[in-house]
Amino acid sequence: MTRTARKPTATSRRKKTKDKKKTAAPRRWTLHIVSDASGHLAGHLTRTILMGFEDLHVTRKFHVFQTTAETIRTTITAIGRGRHLLVHAVAGSELKDAVVEACAERGIPELDLTGPFVEFLARHTGATAAVNAADLHRTSEGYFRRVAAIEFTAEHDDGRNLATIHNADVVVIGLSRVSKSPTSFLLGSMGLRTANVSIVREVGFPSELTRVKKKIIALTMQPRMLSEIRQRRLAESGIAGTDYSDLRSVIREVMWAEKTYRERGYPVIDTTGRTIEEITAEICKQLGLARAVIDT
Repeated sequence: MTRTARKPTATSRRKKTKDKKKTAAPRRWTLHIVSDASGHLAGHLTRTILMGFEDLHVTRKFHVFQTTAETIRTTITAIGRGRHLLVHAVAGSELKDAVVEACAERGIPELDLTGPFVEFLARHTGATAAVNAADLHRTSEGYFRRVAAIEFTAEHDDGRNLATIHNADVVVIGLSRVSKSPTSFLLGSMGLRTANVSIVREVGFPSELTRVKKKIIALTMQPRMLSEIRQRRLAESGIAGTDYSDLRSVIREVMWAEKTYRERGYPVIDTTGRTIEEITAEICKQLGLARAVIDT
């Protein structure tokens, strides 16, 4: 007896479609970021936005200090085959036109990150925007201050050069793996000379900290999360679990550190579940440094 093939039901079709979505490979793109300066602003903006697109696999490629139309055309013409998108933050109509024309020739979709904002300001304020890229990106005192701050921060990372720690604007202290270094480098990029010092229970607090008490901010973290972070770190290094990552040991370590911070009168920030940007904002608020980073 011949069996008649069953027709797929609406439910089975939906299930197959759902399964296909689950197994579909992420779409891969290259996002080119063209800037006539360092590309920091465009980089931060694109990184933040891309975090919301979990189904996209995007590789960012920076083309910075593109200060002439010729350089821009050469850069875009050299982009190879593949799925490409391009965003740009360049000043002046000449550079913007060069980007638009070169992208049109290559068939690459492009987006101007700065143009709409400039037009918005001009339309509502009646002001005229500068058209000279050199005027908009003129090297300033603030620029050199940021560079010097970043260099200072690198030289004073993880307890290095304690003899000159008194020259810091901010001193970040805390146990291992509470986000001291990334926080310090973001503060440095804001123009704040930052030192960070690891606190080890068996060693105690460096004597140099007594000279910079008013500049100190102590970071802490909930023991369970800190233990998990340390465990991952050890696993990446191929090291077996130790007291360093053991939850009970970490609990005792955190309790000791927080008790000592209070006794010394250090402001404390809990970094659990907080972004580096949130931590740095809180540091500036607690130390009264918000105005120090304006216009740097």
